[in-house]
Amino acid sequence: MKTDRLIFPAARLKAALVVVSGMLAGAGIPPLGAQTLLLRYNFDESATGTEDALDKGTAPAAPGRLINAARTPNTPAGRPTGALETTGAAAGNLRYVVSTDQSGELDKLDGLSGFTLTAWINVQEVPLGNRRLLSKQAATSFAGFSWNIADAIAGAPRTAANFGLRLFVGGETGFVFDSTAVTIDADNKWVFAAVSYDGDLNFENVRYYVGNTNTPGAFQAATTINAGRTRQDSTAAFGIGYTDAAPASNTGFPGLVDDARVYNGVLSDSQIEAVRLENLQGPATGTPVVISSFTRQNNTFTLGFTSRAGLTYRVEFNDSLAGPWQPLTTVAGTGATLTVSDSTATPARRFYRVVTQ
Repeated sequence: MKTDRLIFPAARLKAALVVVSGMLAGAGIPPLGAQTLLLRYNFDESATGTEDALDKGTAPAAPGRLINAARTPNTPAGRPTGALETTGAAAGNLRYVVSTDQSGELDKLDGLSGFTLTAWINVQEVPLGNRRLLSKQAATSFAGFSWNIADAIAGAPRTAANFGLRLFVGGETGFVFDSTAVTIDADNKWVFAAVSYDGDLNFENVRYYVGNTNTPGAFQAATTINAGRTRQDSTAAFGIGYTDAAPASNTGFPGLVDDARVYNGVLSDSQIEAVRLENLQGPATGTPVVISSFTRQNNTFTLGFTSRAGLTYRVEFNDSLAGPWQPLTTVAGTGATLTVSDSTATPARRFYRVVTQ
């Protein structure tokens, strides 16, 4: 049994106790849902399952369908078990994964004041054209977001070892995109990439991160996109290698993708590094839990924390450091962010901790 430390955006606590609910007001703590894992495909489900790609983000789930794509056991550091393979794309035989918004499953990706996109990528072909990595962008209005492959900064011919990434945002103030800010070499090797967007800022509000299996996911560059909050009225599908903005075009990602995620809100540098490590370490105890959201409203305190499938988490509380820890609830890890509420948080202060079993 392991007592995990919870990591706040600004610092890591060395003690096992974590949150003082009576001191939340004015403390700069992000509101509930500010950094929630909305959507995640890690492609580790069985190929014979009822869904092609399970969404392990927050409810409602938005399962994906593989369109002429396949799973591969070629993954970063050889774990956990599967990744998406989309090579060989051609007109009439497009290869991608897509989730539609028929019943509002993707409404959770709309109306975001900020978001963070992360993915592991491994390029197998020359990435020519306007290839999409992660996209939820509507036709005509271009409402939503799209993370695209682009030319490298230096402008040399684009290859698997020399390309860039750009972000396109269709927000309340218009459709805006940035210039290439990073150059990536993912030629037949796994690279971790992330981008965050803060629609409440008007300068250098887009941040790019790059790492690999041996190098941390470190901040690389910042650009500016003034699009505001993403539009709420988008009914576009979410795709990896696909976009509703150009549904018949060859926008497939020319290689392998693993552990693709969409977060609500801007992840900190340390949180992005924790995402990179999670897909390398696999289910294991001893890895710090990352707080994704916490808030108090009246007598109810709510916290969200990252989890791993196959592990069980016991949330405990204590009104005094001298007293014994009391069990609040026990929840099973899913690989997504778990949310736990305590409706009895009436004392002036209360401490919480999470124990991994």
